[in-house]
Amino acid sequence: MIAAAGDCIYVPTSSGQGGLAALTISENTNLTIVDLIRDPIGTGGFERPRDFAIADDHAYVIGPAAVTAISVANPDDPKMVGNIAAFELTNANVIEVAGDYAYVITPWPSLTVVNIADPANLTVAGVLQDSRLTGAKDIEIAGDYVYVSLGTSSGGVAVVSIADIGNLTIASVFEDALLGPVTQMTLRGNLAYVTSQYNEVLAIVDLTDPRNLTLAGILQDSVRFKLLEDIAISGDCVFVSDGFSRGVLAVNITQPSNLTVVGTVTDNEFSGVGSLAVFGDILIASRDDGFTMVNISDPAELAIAGSFSSTTLLDRIRRVRVAENYAYATAVDSQSFISAACRDYYVYGCVYGDDNHFENLNVVLLPAGNLKNLDIVLTHVKHHVVLDSVCFDHVFFDDNAELDTGS
Repeated sequence: MIAAAGDCIYVPTSSGQGGLAALTISENTNLTIVDLIRDPIGTGGFERPRDFAIADDHAYVIGPAAVTAISVANPDDPKMVGNIAAFELTNANVIEVAGDYAYVITPWPSLTVVNIADPANLTVAGVLQDSRLTGAKDIEIAGDYVYVSLGTSSGGVAVVSIADIGNLTIASVFEDALLGPVTQMTLRGNLAYVTSQYNEVLAIVDLTDPRNLTLAGILQDSVRFKLLEDIAISGDCVFVSDGFSRGVLAVNITQPSNLTVVGTVTDNEFSGVGSLAVFGDILIASRDDGFTMVNISDPAELAIAGSFSSTTLLDRIRRVRVAENYAYATAVDSQSFISAACRDYYVYGCVYGDDNHFENLNVVLLPAGNLKNLDIVLTHVKHHVVLDSVCFDHVFFDDNAELDTGS
């Protein structure tokens, strides 16, 4: 999945080495990687990282059985500051943060709360194990409640009271045959917007009374909603990614009882499309090895604005988040945390783990421009060759940078 905050997007990735990446974006759709944390050895949170959340200059990354805290106070130089591995975090797959706590769901099934008041000293603060959380796919937090989307055959949304962290309780479970297995969810005000791949629907659930959720609207489309992946909101529209059609759709939500598809864009650029994040008039959609940016200023005329790829760093992206002028991302199979900034030139820098030692690598500057067919070019430093391909007219180096074309 992808998420946005401020001027940055954050992405978890996943392949051989896994990690978290940070990238910056601007109105001209430029994305630039400025730094990377990579952990080939794996420290729990960076062993095939699956998701992450951003709060107070820190990214919290989950791995198979751990949470790792990374300082992003300086996105150009992200640093690991804390880690907790616990049985209660086994197979953790989604994380969200609110206040001093991170909320993590696992398929066994449970909701685990981690105290993040001191990022260098993470501790488990509460655990709720309940069969009614079986199939948990996504979580959102509002007030004293955590909302959990359920991907079981009956589907629906479970509501967990977090008023007392030490005594988590199920407040209610909403099920509706029209929903079926719920995959992704996002909140705005008292409404939850959810997608169901199996039932090919986009639905709106009214959260006004957390103990008595009701269905406010639903749109089923067996033609265009073949494989709904993620959902994001901007203005009067919800944007959903569809893996079958390889595209993004805009749905007008001004009248929940009368949802209407108002725009769509499909292209092979969206192969493996998944997580979505909004930055101004740009929608960032993750795919197998990078991102595709969509201009959403006119939802009825969606258009590809650019793209960004790296099979080395962004292999199997899980989520992207935006904050300030940076985008952050993790890659499950690349085990890397990447920060990227948007400037007149693409600036690339990274931190690469060699055994348990991290070394700052050199920087490559690539001319800014249309990203539509531009692959990321990485530096060859020490003994690590991480060059994907060369698609540019000019390259500018710092005094120590060294380019290896693989030839």
